[in-house]
Amino acid sequence: MINILNKLKYIWFLFIFNFLLYGFAIAGYKTTNEEVVLTGKVGVRKFFDANNKIEKAFILTLDTPISVAKDEFDGPVNNVTEIQLVFLSNISDRKKYLNHEVEVKGVLFYAITAHHHIKVLMDVKTIRTLQQ
Repeated sequence: MINILNKLKYIWFLFIFNFLLYGFAIAGYKTTNEEVVLTGKVGVRKFFDANNKIEKAFILTLDTPISVAKDEFDGPVNNVTEIQLVFLSNISDRKKYLNHEVEVKGVLFYAITAHHHIKVLMDVKTIRTLQQ
């Protein structure tokens, strides 16, 4: 009976340790595995890629800074004010959102390639212009 209790304590300890390690237990942190909704203004900025060629990236300047929890690649990051937007083929005519206040829904992730120029990025699922 004591051996079973010790195993349960050990499993519980591992669960809590991993929970805290990845930042999910910290209130107010956005995670990199859930959809989030953010608002801000869309702009475009030029960056150099790994081959020293210029490429443009859409940047969302947030209305309110956020904190992003730790995941297996990076983090945690506090006071995030800019996010690089990654548009898949489901969103056409991205330029119409430039210099507009928008609401975006998507999944956050950390920069992992030379084409990721801001520490935190969003895989955009939907975007809509807000009334001004």
